[in-house]
Amino acid sequence: MTICDECRHKGQTRYNGKDRGELDILVVGDAPGKVDCRRGHYTASQYLAVLDQIRRLKPSYTVGQEFALGCKPEDSVKAQDISHCSPRLHEIVSRTKPKALLLLGVNAARAFGINKNQLAIRGNIIELNVEGHPVKAVASYSAGTAYKEPGLASCIQADVKKAAAIVDGTINNLDYQLETPETFEEIMSALEKAREATRAGTMKKLVSVDTETTSLEPYRLEEKMIAISLSWKKGQGLAFYFDHHEHGLNKEKQDQVLSKLEEVLDPEYTVTCAANAKFDYKWLNYRYGLDIPFFDFDVMLLEHLLDEDKKNEYGLKNLTRDYIPELAGYDEELEKALADIQNKFDKEAKEKHEQALQDYFTKWQEKTDEQRKELLKDWVRQRYIDLPEIEGLEKIKTVQNGRKKAVSKAYTKSLFKVLKKLPPEILDIPGSVARKVNYGDLPREILLPYAAMDAMVTRVIFTEQYRKMEEDYTQIKRLEIAEKTTDLAKTLRFMTMPLAPKISEMEYQGIRIDREKLEDFIARVDAKIPELKDRIFSSIGRKINLSSSSGDLKRVLFKEKRYEPVKYTKTGDFSTDKNSMEVLYEKNEDEFIRDLLILRRVEKVRETYFINWRGEIEYDGRLHFSLNQHGTATYRLSANKGLQNAPAYLKEIDLNVKSLFLPDSEEYDIFDLDIANAELRVLCGYSKDETLIEAFNQGLDIHSLTAAKISDFTYEEIKAAKEDKTSEQHKLRQLGKKINFGTVYSMGATSLSKQLWAESRIKVSEDEAKQYLNKFFEEYPKVKEYMEKTRAFARAHRFVYTYTGRRRRFPMLGVDNHQKFKAFRQAINCRIQTTSADIVNTNLVDLDDAIKPLGGRVLLTVHDSILFQLPKDTAGVTELLDQVITENTKNKFPWLPVEWKYDVGKGPNYGECA
Repeated sequence: MTICDECRHKGQTRYNGKDRGELDILVVGDAPGKVDCRRGHYTASQYLAVLDQIRRLKPSYTVGQEFALGCKPEDSVKAQDISHCSPRLHEIVSRTKPKALLLLGVNAARAFGINKNQLAIRGNIIELNVEGHPVKAVASYSAGTAYKEPGLASCIQADVKKAAAIVDGTINNLDYQLETPETFEEIMSALEKAREATRAGTMKKLVSVDTETTSLEPYRLEEKMIAISLSWKKGQGLAFYFDHHEHGLNKEKQDQVLSKLEEVLDPEYTVTCAANAKFDYKWLNYRYGLDIPFFDFDVMLLEHLLDEDKKNEYGLKNLTRDYIPELAGYDEELEKALADIQNKFDKEAKEKHEQALQDYFTKWQEKTDEQRKELLKDWVRQRYIDLPEIEGLEKIKTVQNGRKKAVSKAYTKSLFKVLKKLPPEILDIPGSVARKVNYGDLPREILLPYAAMDAMVTRVIFTEQYRKMEEDYTQIKRLEIAEKTTDLAKTLRFMTMPLAPKISEMEYQGIRIDREKLEDFIARVDAKIPELKDRIFSSIGRKINLSSSSGDLKRVLFKEKRYEPVKYTKTGDFSTDKNSMEVLYEKNEDEFIRDLLILRRVEKVRETYFINWRGEIEYDGRLHFSLNQHGTATYRLSANKGLQNAPAYLKEIDLNVKSLFLPDSEEYDIFDLDIANAELRVLCGYSKDETLIEAFNQGLDIHSLTAAKISDFTYEEIKAAKEDKTSEQHKLRQLGKKINFGTVYSMGATSLSKQLWAESRIKVSEDEAKQYLNKFFEEYPKVKEYMEKTRAFARAHRFVYTYTGRRRRFPMLGVDNHQKFKAFRQAINCRIQTTSADIVNTNLVDLDDAIKPLGGRVLLTVHDSILFQLPKDTAGVTELLDQVITENTKNKFPWLPVEWKYDVGKGPNYGECA
């Protein structure tokens, strides 16, 4: 009997890879398809792309092709399947004796006992012993993952190179030395040596800096920067304690260290770099007062410039795996120590809590029945427990235990069930949940070498990245496009890095939230929700589960009310998502559906925004958000805390959500500056379409103009009636607007038809949509020419460039038609959206520089708008904005053929800017 006879997939078509004898590299995928099994080798395009990469490195490599599962699975692959099938794979490894394994996906790693999540192991080189055969394995993403997320293909390419380097024996071991001085005198001596090293010679020295802290929130005064590390030559790292609760320095010595560090990092002698520079600068400068300029470079932001779509692969540990693979996993000892300490804390907290409960139980028995009764009633009133749970607990029930009476087990169990539901502070006992461990809990021998390593690898990574930037410059020179774009080094220095300190300050300062108004909003929402539920339940005569996945809701809609389903879920069930419910309401005008949609929207605003914001501002009344420069492939900033998705207004309860956002004090006004049609203005620069350019330069309403050009109405007729939502002109302007912006996203007729209905409830057939688009391109011929040229360049070179020095790469473009057309859409969109984002962010930097001397600062940016504050009665604001926004843009981006116009409003809060 074979292992296949005992497998739940017994009878499925098996995969028998071609025997190639002893191998250089064995590639292991997740599971085969039917054609793979029939032919005995990889056939899927994404797997063939991996093999092609290996062949391009060296055609003479002997490469085997296997899967973690030996047959085409009947359904989804489970962990038990991989475990059951792994002996088959191990036998193949033992027989073919590969020099390296390339494990594509989680299942391939699991087949060799590597049971960690994909991101934790991706890029690591793991030493294995398979049936007596020692072999090094490189864990990577599955080929299917790269197909869905093409930006991750570069990670697989890096891992292919590692596997090849293992075969060739070319993975180098970096010689390094870590210094961790203990005493204040040793720290000062080490820093003086660093200062002397930066003064040697005539060239500026590259110095990397890193910090270790107790939290990610430097604005909380109880949190500390416990260690500082730096590196000023290859393979060298220095780390020392700073403000540690046990080993740290006193304030006087801290000041002396910071003064010496300022000498080391003097910009006259050094070029500085960091990983996530905005974070380290918040601690060093804003929190502890280190007086240095912002870092010159950030390896995370530089990597995003070199490879813009790697999702979560920009962290220092991720970069180390690819640039210094021999040091991959240097943080594993620290992570294990953190986990062990946390387990210890958790165990101690649980034991203390259990003992405290026992002590409380003793005191409980000493109370009178009346005292116990009052406590129980109070707990019910505060809604910690329900009334039935306290029945009979005021009287202690005992049983005879020999000569003594003891509390009955049933009573004890019931009481403890109640006590464990109560907040510990109600009982005046310690909680069962331990505090979260932080780096300050780690022993010196683990933390400081880790910190020194952080600084050391940051410096090494930067030098390798700079070499890749030079390769990019060589490429754009070869393609003769250098005059149309800037090299990456200039983009990094003059566009990416100037924005980083502005973001760092915005995050550290946060934005003030109107606490009193927020509580009022929550109260009004809390009053509205039961009112909506009562209306909903009354309309059908009973209470039901109203969640989207509820069978109750689907029964009411599609069986009792007999509505026709709009669409189905992946499992074939009726869909009740937002879009489906909106269409159902449009068709049936059912108040049940209307109220349900309102309820969902109100509940989402309450939980996602109001309640979360209430918790976030508890410390200092400010919302400390995070803006990421490396969060999107189009270089737009991404934000957390719901800042980019929160509604401006909740019309169902008449709540002006934006009015919650305040200036730093009542002494300031808030200004909301918005760039008008930023992306379409950029489109003018790329397309050079005379009609489009003339329209903007004449100050025409571009959406009304497009509507007029694709209809029988004149421009004047469209514009005059654009506010009348019942008019044909309004409908056509909405159509014109959608086409204008849709062009930026390379929208086709199908998408245009669907979006017009979903967003504006305008019915346009696909044929009509196609005619509108054709008419648009007839009226703006150079827009179509721009799109065709962009597609052609992307097809030829697998990347596109922007005038502002960015690249968008398409590593999977040649795999199949799906990837090709996806890449073409992204290429057209990227050039416009990325360039627009770059100009707006440059505006932000210039604006912050201009208003700082006036006592102002930028508070926040969302898409094409910038929120800033100035002292009340500041004069000359319009003239300042004209210079900073309009004139500076004209001078810095001379290829832009239209004026960079803005709208600005002023008010006491964000929501009342007018």
